[in-house]
Amino acid sequence: MGLFTIKLEDIRFIFESDLIPNAPFTTRSSYPAEMRAKMRECMINMQWADPTAWEVVSRDTFGAFGLVSHEAYLPFIELRKAETGR
Repeated sequence: MGLFTIKLEDIRFIFESDLIPNAPFTTRSSYPAEMRAKMRECMINMQWADPTAWEVVSRDTFGAFGLVSHEAYLPFIELRKAETGR
């Protein structure tokens, strides 16, 4: 997504969840497993390991990170597939 490539009127919410108040942080499954594990560990432990970094990352966004599996997003994926006919 580059600057000015998507118009605000082209964005439509299909679902809002109290359990997932902000956009998820994700990584490509094609990245090496060790790299994904280190990224996960960094994000999960940041608030204790580096409070200064945590202050910047979490400012006005959320309270914590939690691990969520791909399966947790299947209902949203299915909603989108049904909407697009895929």
